[in-house]
Amino acid sequence: MTASQAFALEIDGPQVKLHEVAPASNPTHHNDTRGGCVAHDARPTSKNNILSRRASEEKKQHRRRSIGKDASILFIGPRGNGKSSLAVIAGLILKRRVIDADDHFTTTTGLSKSAFRKKHGRERYREQELESTRNMLAQYDKDCVIACGPCIAAEQCRQFMTEYRKNHPVIYVVRPIEEIEDYLGLQGNGNIQKWMSDVHAIYNGLSNFEFFNLPERYGDSRRCAAQESLEAVLPHRLMRRKKVQALQKTQTALARFLAAALGYDSSPLSDGVFPTLYPDFPERRAYSTALCISVSSLANGSVDLRRIAAGADAVELIVDTESSQCRALVTSGTVARFIAEIRRFLSVPIIYHARSNDSMDGDWALYFDLLYQGLRFAPEYLTVDLNAPEAGICALVLNRGMTVIVGHRHNTSAGDHFWRSHHPLEQYRRALRLGCGLVRISKPCESMTENFSCLTLIEKVNALPDGIPIIAYNTGQLGSLSVAFNPILTPVVHASEQQHQAEHYLHASSEMTVRQRWNTLFSLHALQALRYYVVGSTVESSLSPAMHNAAFQTLGMPHTYTSREAKLLDELLPIFLDPTFGGASVSLPFKTEVLTLVKKVSRSVEVIGASNTILPIRASSAYQGLPDPRCKAQKHHDGPVTMLYADNTDWMGIYACVSRSISPANSVNPQTSGLVVGAGGMARAAVYCLLYLGVRNICIVNRTVVHARSLANHYDKVYAKFLKHERDDCQPREKSQPCDLRIKVLESVDAPWPENFTQPSIVICAIKAYDRARMDSEPFRMPSQWTKNPTGGVIVELAYHTSETPLMQQLREETHPGWTVIDPVEVLFEQACAQFELFTSSRAPREAMWAACLSDYADKMKCNAYRSV
Repeated sequence: MTASQAFALEIDGPQVKLHEVAPASNPTHHNDTRGGCVAHDARPTSKNNILSRRASEEKKQHRRRSIGKDASILFIGPRGNGKSSLAVIAGLILKRRVIDADDHFTTTTGLSKSAFRKKHGRERYREQELESTRNMLAQYDKDCVIACGPCIAAEQCRQFMTEYRKNHPVIYVVRPIEEIEDYLGLQGNGNIQKWMSDVHAIYNGLSNFEFFNLPERYGDSRRCAAQESLEAVLPHRLMRRKKVQALQKTQTALARFLAAALGYDSSPLSDGVFPTLYPDFPERRAYSTALCISVSSLANGSVDLRRIAAGADAVELIVDTESSQCRALVTSGTVARFIAEIRRFLSVPIIYHARSNDSMDGDWALYFDLLYQGLRFAPEYLTVDLNAPEAGICALVLNRGMTVIVGHRHNTSAGDHFWRSHHPLEQYRRALRLGCGLVRISKPCESMTENFSCLTLIEKVNALPDGIPIIAYNTGQLGSLSVAFNPILTPVVHASEQQHQAEHYLHASSEMTVRQRWNTLFSLHALQALRYYVVGSTVESSLSPAMHNAAFQTLGMPHTYTSREAKLLDELLPIFLDPTFGGASVSLPFKTEVLTLVKKVSRSVEVIGASNTILPIRASSAYQGLPDPRCKAQKHHDGPVTMLYADNTDWMGIYACVSRSISPANSVNPQTSGLVVGAGGMARAAVYCLLYLGVRNICIVNRTVVHARSLANHYDKVYAKFLKHERDDCQPREKSQPCDLRIKVLESVDAPWPENFTQPSIVICAIKAYDRARMDSEPFRMPSQWTKNPTGGVIVELAYHTSETPLMQQLREETHPGWTVIDPVEVLFEQACAQFELFTSSRAPREAMWAACLSDYADKMKCNAYRSV
């Protein structure tokens, strides 16, 4: 059967009546710790008929149904949308069995679908397909991921699906039309646009989540000028231009979606997100910001998500409820695409904000429709107007799933005594009583004194017991002071949006950029400029100063970062004890020795036994015991240093690169094997990275075998401690893998790969490219007997002091199907981003740091700055 015939069959298949498909309610899930209740599937109808526009009678019933953690997940949609591939990836992420509807049909009938249709005719085929689908969903009710065929949209399946989605996540997969056309071989077919519009309405009604499946190479074409300059110097180096492994970005995007929608942990698949920001939730993190972007500005192209400098802790996507065009973008799948782009390019939580206004009283149904549509996209946060009918807010909270509901109110007509009146506290208590996890209150500013009244209210609310976080500020230029000092999720705008501040869709937002907000706090001496360093015996050619200073400049922080060479550990003490000391990157030879100076260490340092990051701890009245170096009082404040804290970001740099580069086919499982080349400090970090990824079969090879054995013995001893840390985590990364550690030393590169280990899919080379002090040393090359993994893998090179290491040259010249090589500069960049976040508790401006890194590296390679390293 041709693709065109398959397309025709899908249209001519089980018939669907569009007007009879009821819109689905949002799915439900267990309660989390940030407000709200166990969710319901159906939404109650209030006396004032706030949901009168909803067509389905089912919506008018109050049925309490929660989705269990073990409920099977169903992917649906038309042919060519990628649901089968997504089901396989989800199965790998969640360690669940994957069921494909076509395979199930063949197994149960003994014939493929085409063969069955040919033998028994179309009508009998339709009946059998429907029966097979119902039986499949009933049989694999728990702990499975199911890819379902288009027959799920048949009228005969509607009642079954109505009941099924109450207790199961049903994810409708949306894909760009041109991608579906290409898959089905239907380019230029004029009917597909109308057909897609029709089936979108059908699947929208059958599902309770919507996932936009971006193409794997979407957004890959853009390169910065610094990268082009470096490639002119080092033409063999392919920083971020490597061959795309199958569905890597899709895997990361789906992991984030499942985490936001259903609470599944996505940490093993994070991309540029480290365990460095504290607390984990941005609403609990001091100085956190939310970048406000309107749907309209994304639709008209005035904002390009790929060009937005990072630094914000969240993105607030603003939907203008008064614009019919904007509302159409929500229901057509366009907003789902915008959310997918935010998750891919910015890697931050999303706040979905449907802007209400004072004239909403007669049309709350339309407003709530937009909110429920927003819940389908699984945003981490969603706002609701506190002036909305109480029954509607209660229903929304009950249906929120894992989304945190933000009670929001912009008081457009409030007077200049508003913050000193009882009204803001009443709005706060209403949000708290209705189950919101956060509250946000704002008003237009009429006088400077209102800013101080606003800040007083925040202090008063934060002193209340058992409360919820509050965001409060004044809008307009006069209100800038309150915006700057608002403690959490402060609204900021992108520079390209500032010119549109007069437009009504941003009337309740800030006029400040991230940079202006930080400038204000430092200019008013609420925060102090600090000094940061990279310390070691040979750090004059370090790339760290360029990266960190670029980050400070981008965000508007007046800190400085310089290199300081030292031969003895004692030379570092005056630097670390200076009242303006902010933090230090530690290089050789002090990574282990520096631990004798610190009082407190991170979990990773406790296991690795080495540190590359030092933070100061200053006395704080907020802590009776040891102050937490990650808390607000320890960031951007000078003063006497009472003790030091040690962390390690070397492993984080490796982890970030491996996790975003490994293909779904090589997803970590109990049989996965890894190889570490070397036995020094970076090798220690490499082994820890493998453990963190879930790898439990590790080989070590090193020129000096005794050092390799020492490293293996070290991790044999500390593995129990690592497991304890993993169990203590709120969200353990691999709960299904309590495997024993098998760590083996290979005597030489000529040794065969151990027979009881699978071939390695992750290789980390943690040695210098060559040793100038030893003329007899041999450069490392991968032996052919260690590259037999049929699905390839990832090779990480850590030596960046040479234009091309022997290993990189080998992998460039030889053919190794399926293998991706991570450039050492990428690892250096990632660990610097993690370090910046530890230093400042702010998200690293990755674009600025990456450009600075490449530019400085190119300059140093031109002048041969690493010849003595």
